[in-house]
Amino acid sequence: MIEINSEARKETFSIITKMQETVLENYLKKNYESLAIPSHEIEKVYALIDNIFAIGRTYRFNDRTHLSVVYPSKFERYFSYYLLNDRLSEIEFSKARELDLSGFTSKINEWVQRNLELEVRDIFLRIKDFDNQLDFEKIIQAIFHFANSKSLIRNYNSEHIIGYDFEDLISKILLFESKYSNSPPFK
Repeated sequence: MIEINSEARKETFSIITKMQETVLENYLKKNYESLAIPSHEIEKVYALIDNIFAIGRTYRFNDRTHLSVVYPSKFERYFSYYLLNDRLSEIEFSKARELDLSGFTSKINEWVQRNLELEVRDIFLRIKDFDNQLDFEKIIQAIFHFANSKSLIRNYNSEHIIGYDFEDLISKILLFESKYSNSPPFK
């Protein structure tokens, strides 16, 4: 049995990686016009492809962002030609989050009416960071507004309101307090 030490493995991997870089880079450089890629963007395209399909790198599943294509539930979202009406994009939610509270809650009402309450809830659950105290207060107030909205999904609960995860709400409050202890969220 032949044993290969770790240095030899690293060197072999390095050679393979360089060969792959050369093939891909050469292909991009030779075909940039037919690929409609400006020549000054070739390095960026290469970096993008390398980051998506990095060979030899290992990632834990939990290291990926919730938007990653590695999640089967996100596959259709990223590999369709348009965003379906029954989907709420992160961009649309982020733009609404930038509005004042009244505008944000109006968008929440619209999404609930479009039967997107589960997507709204999922996005709220993923929020862990806040830009500042005003953003924190707006999100908490928006969650209360959302939770007290009438659900279009019958049998969701006995009062037909959407509701919200109590533990997540408390977690958001405690996390904000711990990060910004000199500016507590409660007055």
